[in-house]
Amino acid sequence: MRITDGTGHAHEAEVTEQNELKVSARTESGLNLQSEDGDSFMITTDFVALTTTGSPTGMLYVKNNGETNIKVWFVVFSATQAGKWKLIRNPTAGTLVSAGTAITPVNLNTGSAKTLAITALKGADAQTVTNGSAGLVAYSGAGVFRPELAGSLLLSPGGSVAWTFQPAVAGDASVSLMVSQSIRSIHAKA
Repeated sequence: MRITDGTGHAHEAEVTEQNELKVSARTESGLNLQSEDGDSFMITTDFVALTTTGSPTGMLYVKNNGETNIKVWFVVFSATQAGKWKLIRNPTAGTLVSAGTAITPVNLNTGSAKTLAITALKGADAQTVTNGSAGLVAYSGAGVFRPELAGSLLLSPGGSVAWTFQPAVAGDASVSLMVSQSIRSIHAKA
């Protein structure tokens, strides 16, 4: 059996003997779709030289200054040594928050001039992050550690996060984020 769309275009859908509609679908991540619209960004610290091993160093602070949510899709931790990574939700103080180096997010769509309304700060050795509440805590060996967040970490307007790293021995480390301005629904493009 076939169902005609009723618009006069002769588009049809097939129905199987089990009364199931035959369909095909293509999926694409929200990050990919938002990149097409110029709404996805990369934020990275590059490598920070760390000699302080007895306490965590504030690596990256991000605060949403905009009016829409920001989704964190991926975080990539990279270090030349083993250590402990920690996410801190809504920190309000510390030398990273007060004196970090400004980072400009890079739009993942090279043809887009859109920007992201955030404060992004890169830390330096021994910079601190205080207050806030702990989120993800993870130990990693030397190399790359990439927990996939799939957009589940949401920075609402005024919300912030920071990442700290406490290395076992001196070395270099970096944090990179892939984020997008949040949209409530994504519609298929023709």
